Amino acid sequence: MKKTALETIYKICESSGATHPVDHDFYDDFINMNNEDMTFYITTIIFNRAEEINEIVFSQGETENDEKIHELFTLWLRYMAIGLVGINDDEKLVFTQPIGEPPTKKQEIKIEEKINNAKPLIKKVIIEWLKKEREFRDLENCLNIFNSTIKGFSDCLAGCKLVMEMPLTSLNSSLLKTIWLFR
Repeated sequence: MKKTALETIYKICESSGATHPVDHDFYDDFINMNNEDMTFYITTIIFNRAEEINEIVFSQGETENDEKIHELFTLWLRYMAIGLVGINDDEKLVFTQPIGEPPTKKQEIKIEEKINNAKPLIKKVIIEWLKKEREFRDLENCLNIFNSTIKGFSDCLAGCKLVMEMPLTSLNSSLLKTIWLFR
């Protein structure tokens, strides 16, 4: 982020009282975060940056999409790690002005390692989320058919079972594009 953009964000945050105390313990908490907490951060990014993720998924050059998605998550996780972005009570990402000591060089390196090591978890969380979304949409479709006819419901259940058993292993699958459309 350019220095002038960062300064502008700081001024806006300061004038609205959106500050966040940071210190070496704050950075160490991020560095030592468990997978459950990291999953929460990743899921929060998914919900808050869905439009941006859609743009990446539907952009040209699909072979680069996975890396662009990881870059997006890396950026937002970095913002969270340094206290520039927080999560409010509504689970929205909000900019804050970090007040306190910056991370040491050693902490900077460990933050970057933590984020880089989270790439497989990011992919796993996205795929799990997509599977849940797909199952929800399949069930929703079955219920819509059920409202029309009892026979249709049993036919739909058979179809849902087949769809739910389809493997989902790539972020670049056509299913990903279908699911993101519904966000």
